[in-house]
Amino acid sequence: MAAAYPGTAWVEHFEWLEPLFDERPELRDGRMRVPDRPGLGLPPGDRARACTVDRCEASAG
Repeated sequence: MAAAYPGTAWVEHFEWLEPLFDERPELRDGRMRVPDRPGLGLPPGDRARACTVDRCEASAG
């Protein structure tokens, strides 16, 4: 995974985040292409899905 900083010409790579997604960001001509899909634009992988829940119930008190 990568993090971009506004106003700079570089992207920081976080290799330890890659297992959380089924796809990698697309690199073309030395630039990272930002997906046009909702959210991060990358589908979550099995490891990310295992860390989430379908629903959550809460009660007052």
